[in-house]
Amino acid sequence: MFQKKKKGIFPWLLELLKQVLKDIILLYRNFLHWNLSKILIKISSFLLWIILSSPFLIIIVVFCFIDPINWWDIITSTVDRNNMSLELVRDIWTYPFFIIIETLLWILAFFAFFLWNSYSLPLESNLYLSYINSDRIKLFKNYYFKVDKIKKHILIMLRIVWFLFIPILIFLLSFIIFYIVVNLFWIQTTESSLLFKGLVFILWILFIACIFAFIYIGYRVNFSYMIFMDSKKYKKEETPKFYIKESFKLTKWIVFIRFLLIIIFILTILLPFSIFSSSLAKDEVEIKNYLVYKYWLVDVTKEKSVENYYKSLDLKYSEMSDEQLETLITYNWYLQYIFYIFSLLFLSGVVNMTLISFYRRELMK
Repeated sequence: MFQKKKKGIFPWLLELLKQVLKDIILLYRNFLHWNLSKILIKISSFLLWIILSSPFLIIIVVFCFIDPINWWDIITSTVDRNNMSLELVRDIWTYPFFIIIETLLWILAFFAFFLWNSYSLPLESNLYLSYINSDRIKLFKNYYFKVDKIKKHILIMLRIVWFLFIPILIFLLSFIIFYIVVNLFWIQTTESSLLFKGLVFILWILFIACIFAFIYIGYRVNFSYMIFMDSKKYKKEETPKFYIKESFKLTKWIVFIRFLLIIIFILTILLPFSIFSSSLAKDEVEIKNYLVYKYWLVDVTKEKSVENYYKSLDLKYSEMSDEQLETLITYNWYLQYIFYIFSLLFLSGVVNMTLISFYRRELMK
C-alpha cells in the first residue's frame, strides 16, 4: 500500500485561503444582519461599561469636589505652559492621599472600560461562528447582557492580561536592573564607552525578544474566546482556565507560521484601503500646515528639515488661493467621512472573520 502524499505548503495555503475567502463572503451575504449586529454589540458593550464602571466614576467626581486640589486650574495652566505646572508638583507633595486615591480610581475606571468593552470580542466570535455553522443567530439573541457569560469573559480576560503582562514585566525589570547597574558602578554613558554600548545592545535584544514573546503569547491565547463561544464543538460549559489551556493546546509553533501567512494575506488585501485613508489624512494636515506657514504663524528657520518641509508645501500649494484650499479641505473631509462609513460597513469585522475562519478551518479540522 502506498502512503498518501502530504500536501505542500502552497497547495495547503491556497486551499485554506479559498475557505477563508468563502467565509468572508458570508459576511456580505448577511450584510444587513451583520451590520445591525455590529451596532448592537458596540452599544451593548458600551452600556455595560457605563453601568459597571459608574461607581468608580461617581466616586471620582465626588472626590474631585471634596478634595482641596483645584484640578481645573492645574490642567489649564499645564496646557498653557506645555509642561507640568508647579501647582501640580506642590499638590502632589501636600495632598498625596487624594492624588493616590484618585489615580487608583481612574486606573480602575479605565480597566473597567477595557474589560467591559472587550466583551464585544466573544459576542462577535459568536456571531461569526453562527454564519460559518449556517445557524445565524437572531439579532437580539446574542449574549449581550448574560451574567454568566460576562463573568466568565472577565475571568478569561484577566488571565489573558496576566499572560501578556509577563514579557512587559520582564523588560521593565531588565530596564530597572540596567539603570541600577549603570548608576551603581558609575558606568560612563558616552558613545566611547564599550561597556555601556554593550549593555544597551543587550537591552535592545531583550526588548525585541519581549516584543516577539508578547506577539506569540497573544497568538497562543487569542482563540480562547472562539473556544468559549463555540457551543457546537464545546457543548459543555467549562472553566475559564480550560479555554485558555485549550487555546494553548491548539496553537503550536508550526500553526503559528500558517497563522502569520493568512494574516499577511488578509492585511495585504486591506493595505490599499489603509494607504488611501492615510493619504487623505496626510493631505489635510499638509494643507493646514501650509496655511500656518503662509501667514508666518510658525518659525521654520530653527531646523533645516523643518524649513525644507514647509518649502515643499509652498511649491505644492502656492498657486492655490485660500478659497481653493478651504474647498480642498472640505472635499477632503467629506471623503474621509465617506471612507469611514464605508470602512464600518464593509471592512470592519473582516480580520475577525479571518481569525474565526482560521480557527474553524485549520485548528479544528
